[in-house]
Amino acid sequence: MNGKLVRMVAVLVMLGILSGVATAQNAAPAVPADWQSLDARGLVSLSGSLASQGAAGQANGLLLAQYLASNYLSGGAAQGQSLTLQQWNALAINLLPDMSPDLKSQWCRGLRTVFAGDAATLAALSDEDYGLLQALLTALGDQDLKKLQVRRVNGLLKDAGSIKALGINKVGDEVYWTVKDVPEELRKQWSGRIHEAFAANEAAVAALSDNDFDVLMLALDRLGDTDRQKLQVQRVVGSLKDASSIKALGINKVGD
Repeated sequence: MNGKLVRMVAVLVMLGILSGVATAQNAAPAVPADWQSLDARGLVSLSGSLASQGAAGQANGLLLAQYLASNYLSGGAAQGQSLTLQQWNALAINLLPDMSPDLKSQWCRGLRTVFAGDAATLAALSDEDYGLLQALLTALGDQDLKKLQVRRVNGLLKDAGSIKALGINKVGDEVYWTVKDVPEELRKQWSGRIHEAFAANEAAVAALSDNDFDVLMLALDRLGDTDRQKLQVQRVVGSLKDASSIKALGINKVGD
């Protein structure tokens, strides 16, 4: 009997008779008409109002969270980005108590797609917005934030031009906070790109200030670059290339 029922269901699905059921399961939840006309500020205000109602507002809080997941986090990046990350954080603060684990996971997937769907989108986030995204995903229970950080930094360090535009201090900071989670092969790639950006030749090495050179050496050390000592030798040789260069350095600096 069970086998016959399974076969009947399969036939009905093939004929498209049950397609309406599948569509209904994935459809956006029915919400009050006035919700549908709310802009981003209105949605945040509504979530705050529902949160202030305590238990009485829980059912509607859950409904609003489902509505946002379906209409804003599953409708493409443009729809999701019509709310700022600051507004998404405010919504999460108000609605998290009403959300199930599955709904939180749905939000995580949607937010990642909207704000970190590809390397360019993720790298384009300002430091402030990226911090807001991290805070939001953490609150929702996301377990892959380390991988997200590596993806972001890899996008920031995608080539020598991008690295040079960041500046050596910013590069040093990004390496410091990320390197422990970076695979060895990717570390080598980052090291090579950083060399190309700041130490492509003797003149580039010599032009670095002492502070910038120290930051460069520290970043390369953290990445496990075994050739970094060659840069030290290259810099010293370049600094002592002739008598006038040595004199300009001064005896104390030469001694160091």
